[in-house]
Amino acid sequence: MINGVAMNFFVLAIVPIWGFPISKAFINYKKTDLYTKRIAYLKTMPIANQVIIWSRFIQTAMLVFAMALVVFIPYFTILDYLGKLPLSFLECVSFALVWVGFSLLVGSLYISWELGVPGKVYFVRCLLIMPFFAIGAFLFWWWLGQSLWLVMMEWVQDFLILLPIGVLLISLLAIVTAAAWLDRKLVKRDLYG
Repeated sequence: MINGVAMNFFVLAIVPIWGFPISKAFINYKKTDLYTKRIAYLKTMPIANQVIIWSRFIQTAMLVFAMALVVFIPYFTILDYLGKLPLSFLECVSFALVWVGFSLLVGSLYISWELGVPGKVYFVRCLLIMPFFAIGAFLFWWWLGQSLWLVMMEWVQDFLILLPIGVLLISLLAIVTAAAWLDRKLVKRDLYG
């Protein structure tokens, strides 16, 4: 049980932040509100809100795809070497794309907070979402009887390319919705107060 819940928490809470670079400057964003300062700086230049928003989503997508390569190539290579890889090559690609889509889906929420609210509010929201991930991890384990990771492997085998296509389309819808909300939000947001 503990392993399944822990794995579920990992995929629900950690996989979605693959697209977020971590640096020393961003660690103290609660105090420095570096995200707001960066947006305020960009707004001093002739850069449209849509450019700021979409560049952040593109940056996240590039990082998510890069992290997927860094994580899944060694993961599948090791499983194959050990003789424990239950997936074909196409299923491995589909499995990786499911998690890329999930990361982009949840990442769109984080980006909405990052660009749409002050640093302290962003920090609080990031803390408040963790119990939901923990509860979700337990509920998925209770409902599925195993980790979400293994269930996704089974579903990829059952639905092949349809599963990642569905997840990627849902994440694209979430990104477009978040971008539209952010476009309206950045027009009204006080970046200097």
